[in-house]
Amino acid sequence: MKKAKLLLAVLGTSAIMSMTSFAGEWKQDTSGWWYQNDDGSYLANQWFQDFDGKWYYLNESGYMLTNGTAPDGRSVGADGVWVDTISGEPKDVLYEIDSWLIRDVWNNGFCDFYHYEYDGLSSTGESIDIDYALQLFKDAYKKKAGYEAYINGLSDDYAALKTAWGKLSSESDRLYKYFKDGVTQTGDETDTAIFVQYRDAFSECVAEKR
Repeated sequence: MKKAKLLLAVLGTSAIMSMTSFAGEWKQDTSGWWYQNDDGSYLANQWFQDFDGKWYYLNESGYMLTNGTAPDGRSVGADGVWVDTISGEPKDVLYEIDSWLIRDVWNNGFCDFYHYEYDGLSSTGESIDIDYALQLFKDAYKKKAGYEAYINGLSDDYAALKTAWGKLSSESDRLYKYFKDGVTQTGDETDTAIFVQYRDAFSECVAEKR
């Protein structure tokens, strides 16, 4: 990334997200996205509120954080947007997460996608607007960062569930990155067996806690 000047504002872990929008534009290279101001400087180590009102965290190199946790403990999703903290009784939230995995990530996502790759149809053998399906899937996937933060904050009583989630999360992100730029009919199908294995293990852990 070629950058002229660094505009650095180091925030402590207790800092409040108070940064306002700067005049500039988002730029991208092979390492990710960063925000360049009109004067050529760029932001780093801070939260940034874009003109759409959404918050993003820019790391020490100025790149937008995705699918992770900022130094102050706040989480961001795959699109880099700050995710509101999820709260509630574990049995209720975990049931919500499990339902999201089955319905939004699997049934309406990866399952339809790999079937479409093979024969151009949905997993139920029907015609499908795959671009629209992918758009809806990506919108639903934004919930993952909040769910992940919730699970990571659970006690050691949920150790087995957290282990299953860790494996499932990594495999899910791998498939997300593979499909996110488009699903095309190729006559072959992407192997999703590992995802299903981890999803089922997570579901069993959730059932044990209800």
